[in-house]
Amino acid sequence: MRPFLTGSLHPLPFELLSPADFERLCYWLVRREGYEAVEHEGASGQDGGCDIVAYRGGQRVVFQCKRTPRLGPKTAEAAVDKILALSEEERPARLVLVVAGSVSTEARRRARLRARPLGVEVWDRTALDERMYRSPEARARFFALGEPGLRLTRYPNRWITDDREVPLEEAAPLLSPYARSIPLAGRESDLEDLQGWLKSGRLISVRVITAAAGAGKTRLALELCEAAVRDGWEAGFLTRIPDAGSSWGWSGPTLAVVDYAASRARLLRGWLIEMSDRPRQEGQPLRLLLLERHADPFSGWWRETFGSGGGDAEAVQALLDPPTGPYVLQPLAGLEARRAVLNAILAKVGSPVQPPEPGVAPDFDRQLDEVSWGGEPLFLLMAGLLAARAGFGAVLALPATELGFRIARHEIERIEKIAESRRLPRLFLAHLAAYVTLCQGFSRERVDAVVEE
Repeated sequence: MRPFLTGSLHPLPFELLSPADFERLCYWLVRREGYEAVEHEGASGQDGGCDIVAYRGGQRVVFQCKRTPRLGPKTAEAAVDKILALSEEERPARLVLVVAGSVSTEARRRARLRARPLGVEVWDRTALDERMYRSPEARARFFALGEPGLRLTRYPNRWITDDREVPLEEAAPLLSPYARSIPLAGRESDLEDLQGWLKSGRLISVRVITAAAGAGKTRLALELCEAAVRDGWEAGFLTRIPDAGSSWGWSGPTLAVVDYAASRARLLRGWLIEMSDRPRQEGQPLRLLLLERHADPFSGWWRETFGSGGGDAEAVQALLDPPTGPYVLQPLAGLEARRAVLNAILAKVGSPVQPPEPGVAPDFDRQLDEVSWGGEPLFLLMAGLLAARAGFGAVLALPATELGFRIARHEIERIEKIAESRRLPRLFLAHLAAYVTLCQGFSRERVDAVVEE
């Protein structure tokens, strides 16, 4: 959620933005200031003190984003030290400290002294305010000025994207697409196609992706959101579809994703009708990506959402791309992508088990190519976790349902051990965990309420 503001000239509350949103705001401003080849390295989580890298006049410039109400001398010197520790090839000609709050005179002096011969520039709250107030678009985009924006999330608290290994006993969360636990494999052409859709000339466009459970729809959409954010878009999964007649809008290039679209068909219908009548905003494209397991353009939720005839249906259907039906996500083709998924999940749990190299074990290659679930990343992840326990052996001969059951049994055993160690009823804790999982997570307060019930 963006901080809500009135249209007054009070200083903008940069420190209330999330760390990710503050970096995105800085990225947006750097591009707006005319820097070239701007890259948001902080989005990877391994920036080495280089949140944003850009060039001006042929010189490399590094921006460090500090979402702090006050930057003191020690913090300023530490920021400079990170840059001085870079290799000669990576070291910039100039460092810009972008600070959400104030920067003391002493902090500025010591940063410049410490950085010599590098140049140091400071964008503090006043400098940021000045840049933001020159751009109503930026104020509306990053702060809730004017119409409320769409509520989007990329679920960053669920990511398990760092380099640390995860103990096999705690590996179940790695199966969630929201964990982004391994690199995306085998979907390069799909991602490229979707990025082309984002950049198409249409100002408002809707696309539907369908595929079986476990095929990777959600993960693909998450990676598309990350790519869009790196390009300066507002992107994420829509947490609430605007009700008919409610105030909503968007103030820059925006990608909204809706998962389980069939369950929200009626709400989508009303919103799409309103969307089709919205004035187009040049330079501010809106993309809506709907995810579902299946879609028949002549019946079911598709017809309820997009209609079958009449003026409203024609206006809504004109937003579709492709116009004739969903984009069907195909199973992972080829052994290279399937083997890449297995290798990645085994490495993530620190397992010495690895699938045979291509061509070394023809029977393994044949099984991996022919197994019914081999094209679905979720089941490949499950197979990898099971193989980490006992080798591949008969894993490739198991049906998809048995893969799921075995993973579930291991997780139940883990939960029961926790219950025993804390002298809790085993079945109670296992049932509670299943309940929370089916509800896609609870807050601590909600869990307490459920336990009381």
